[in-house]
Amino acid sequence: MRLQAMVRQLGRHAKLSDDDRRAVDEPPFVRRTMKMGEHLARKGDPTHEHLVLLSGYVHKYKVASDGGRQIVAIRMPGDAI
Repeated sequence: MRLQAMVRQLGRHAKLSDDDRRAVDEPPFVRRTMKMGEHLARKGDPTHEHLVLLSGYVHKYKVASDGGRQIVAIRMPGDAI
């Protein structure tokens, strides 16, 4: 599995050498498939890994005072989460 979307994102902000691209594009990783509605993490959860979205979309939300959800961010393929 390759992380071309993330490499493209990084390349928009800085010039990457071929070695830089390989280092980002071929790290050791674990691929995880999530189902719609499944939480990646909840507020206060400890983090032990760096997540990069390979496909699909993810939203970050806060619970409003009335119990509803307020979406505060939308993440797309290539985004670090």
